[in-house]
Amino acid sequence: MADILLYNQGSSPFATLCRLVLAEKNLTFRKRDVSYYNWNQEHLEPFYAHVNPKMQIPAMTVTSESGDKTTLTDSRDILEYLENDLGSGRSLVDPKKKRETWAFVDSFYALKFMPLFMHNFRENQPAVLMMVKDGQEKTWAKLELLSKQYPELEQTYLDKREAMKKYTADFIDSADQVPENRKKAEDLLDEAEALLAGQPEGNQNRWLFGEYSVADCCMTQLVAMLRLLDIMSFDGRPNLKQFWEAAQKRPSYEAAGVTDELPMKMRVMMFIGSMVWKAKAAVVPKWKEAMAEADRQVKEAKKAVSEQMKDAKKAVSENLDRAIGAKK
Repeated sequence: MADILLYNQGSSPFATLCRLVLAEKNLTFRKRDVSYYNWNQEHLEPFYAHVNPKMQIPAMTVTSESGDKTTLTDSRDILEYLENDLGSGRSLVDPKKKRETWAFVDSFYALKFMPLFMHNFRENQPAVLMMVKDGQEKTWAKLELLSKQYPELEQTYLDKREAMKKYTADFIDSADQVPENRKKAEDLLDEAEALLAGQPEGNQNRWLFGEYSVADCCMTQLVAMLRLLDIMSFDGRPNLKQFWEAAQKRPSYEAAGVTDELPMKMRVMMFIGSMVWKAKAAVVPKWKEAMAEADRQVKEAKKAVSEQMKDAKKAVSENLDRAIGAKK
């Protein structure tokens, strides 16, 4: 049996999706939790940069009985590998509906969640958004340092720094991508409602394409994320509401740790971090103003001392001239 190792982070939505698919396929796997919080940032360590040069979560390695190793660094690729290439576990795609199933998965992946996630902070917790930006900027400096400490990974770290700068510009500094991705989310919810409405009435738990599939895994995670952000409604979507209630009862839901609420640990960290950032934001401008005033006074004092020194030198020179003249 192949050895599956998932590089995981508990609250990562795409790591959660991979765990959900693994649970639905009844596959045994190992987890290696990789922290990416600001005080640790284990995902930037050299060992993980070698596994996944993008330094994102999740990644997965599969080692066959013969010792051959496959490394996957994108969750979409992980889902497809588990279904089509691993050769074990319960199938999550009806062969007769393969094209439609994977098309739905691709529509899920076409939706960018970060613009919505960051905009939620922008509207409801601006201090958290600024805290995130501050953490991003500190990470740029750390990546610059790591590029010098590990020459063999220099370009990998520099590429990561540029990717993070683009992330900041696209998702934190700008809300331009929010309307487009909100529409994509709404369109996907409406598509799911239509698919569910078209399933046979006699089936108590109606899924998107008959049996619970990889597309249903994506839909479960989509609803969880949108509910976490409080930007979706079941109004006018009775079949989707039924889907959600049924999905939560599946053993895989709990096994994978799917949640539609921010974990308590993250909420506490965000609260403490936002309080610290608010205090910093209140103090730093005054501190900078005080330091600017101090610098101004020092410059004026230096100027005054310089002028006094010039006058003193001039007086000494005149006195010397008179003294020399007297001697003559």
